[in-house]
Amino acid sequence: MQTCAWYHLERIDKGILILTRRLPLIKSSTPKSILSRIFLEIEMYTTRGKALFYGIIISVHNTLDRLHELLENVSRLLTIGLFYLNNLPMYRIYG
Repeated sequence: MQTCAWYHLERIDKGILILTRRLPLIKSSTPKSILSRIFLEIEMYTTRGKALFYGIIISVHNTLDRLHELLENVSRLLTIGLFYLNNLPMYRIYG
């Protein structure tokens, strides 16, 4: 499944990805943080990324006291987010 994330990236991000694909290892922390930001942006265009994002939002909205437990259980957050994304847009309300 194509997400068309490449076309939504900025030109400088595309250039950075093209230049770093030839490197075997990145040791510096600055390029690592830049690449992780780019990969996070790409992940937000996938269904899994959106589901995790909405799962975290809904879980924080519902239970602030058990936040630490919910953040450790990624599969639960993914399930909550997928349930939210599968609803019709007019039924998407935060529990």
